[in-house]
Amino acid sequence: LNTTKQDHERLSLELERESLLKSKRLVMITKSIEPREIRVLPRGNWLDDSGPVVEAAVPDFLGSIRRDGDRASRLDFANWLVDPEDGVGGLTARVFANRFWYLLFGRGISSSLTDFGGQGEPPSHPELLDQLSVDFINDGWSVKRFMRRLVLSHGYRQSSNASSEAKQNDPYNRWFARQGRYRLPAEMVRDNALAIGGLLVADIGGPSVKPYQPVGYYRHLNFPKRAYAWDIGKQQYRRGVYVHWQRQYLHPMLKGEFRP
Repeated sequence: LNTTKQDHERLSLELERESLLKSKRLVMITKSIEPREIRVLPRGNWLDDSGPVVEAAVPDFLGSIRRDGDRASRLDFANWLVDPEDGVGGLTARVFANRFWYLLFGRGISSSLTDFGGQGEPPSHPELLDQLSVDFINDGWSVKRFMRRLVLSHGYRQSSNASSEAKQNDPYNRWFARQGRYRLPAEMVRDNALAIGGLLVADIGGPSVKPYQPVGYYRHLNFPKRAYAWDIGKQQYRRGVYVHWQRQYLHPMLKGEFRP
C-alpha cells in the first residue's frame, strides 16, 4: 500500500513538473557579432570603399552621445533620449506631455504634434508645458502619475458645453476654458458601449481575445489561409486593447469606426 502511495505521489510530481516545463518561457539568445565597418559611399558607388568611416551617432547640432564602450550602442541612444542633463530628455518629456495632453483634451498645448521645432506652432501655454515636463521627469517618467495629475485637474473635469460668449472669444478652445469635444478611438467606442450595457470585463493581462466577427471575413487572407474562432463567454467582452489585431484585416467593428 505504501509503495502504491509513493508511486502515485511520484507520478503526480512528474506530471506537475511537465506542466511547469511546458508553461516556462524561453528566451532566445544570439551571439553578438562584431559590427562591420561602414563608410560613406562616394557618389553612391557601393564598390568604392575609399570614403570616410562613419559610426552610429546623432546629428551634431543635437550634441553627442555619452558612450559606454568604444562605439555608441542602442542603449546609449536610449539613455541619451531620456537624459535631461547631457541628452535631450527635456525635449523628450515636452513632446510626450504635449501628446498625452492631446489624447485627453482633443488638441495639444502645441497643435504641432509631429514638429516641435521652430517651424511648429508655439505652445499656447508654454509655462504649463514646461511644468508638466519637469514633473514627468521628477516622477521617474511614470505615465500613471502623469495621467493621474491630468485627469484630476480642474481643466480636464470641465464640461465641454460652451456659452455663446466663450464660443465668440475662443471658438477653437485654444485657451482650454472648457473641455474639448473630439471623436473617441474605436476601442473606446466599443468599451463604452459594453460598459453602458453592463457587459464590460475589466480583467487585466492575458492573451488577446477574439470577439465575434462575420463568418468568411478572412476568406481572402492568405499565407497561410486561416479560420477565425471567436471566443465565448466573458472573454469576448474584455476591453478593446486586448482585441486580436490582424494586420490589413482589422476587426470589422474597429474598421467601421474608421480604425483604431
